[in-house]
Amino acid sequence: MIAIQFGRPFAIQDRDIDIELPINLDANIADQEALCGLFNAQALMPDTNRPGDEYRVGYGYFTSVRFHLLSLISRFMLIIVIFILRFYYIFVNAKRDREAKASGLSEEEMERLGKIGGENDLTDIQNPYFRYSY
Repeated sequence: MIAIQFGRPFAIQDRDIDIELPINLDANIADQEALCGLFNAQALMPDTNRPGDEYRVGYGYFTSVRFHLLSLISRFMLIIVIFILRFYYIFVNAKRDREAKASGLSEEEMERLGKIGGENDLTDIQNPYFRYSY
C-alpha cells in the first residue's frame, strides 16, 4: 500500500535491489582523496545479509521446509475441495433429474428450459433445469 501511495512500483522486493547503499558523509567534503577513500572503504566492506535474503534458496533449512510443507498441505486441501464439489454436483444433478422425471419432462424439454432460464439471467440455484457439467 505504501508503494502505491508514493507512486512506486510495488512488485520490487528488497532482495531484487543489488546496488550499494549510499555512503553516510558530510555534504561539505571538498577533499577528493577523502571522498575516494570513503568509496573504496565501502567497496571493501564484506557482504552482509540484506532484507529479503531469508527468501533465497538455501538460506534457512527450516524456513524452506516449512514453506514446502505448507505448500503441500494447501495443494492437498485443494484436491479434497475439488472432489467434494464434484460429488456435490453429481448429487445435485441426480436430484434435479429425479424431480424433472417426476414432473414428466423429457431431456430435450429440460435442456430447453435450462437454456431459457440461463437467458433470463437465473443463477444455477434459481434455475431448476440447470445441469452442472463435469
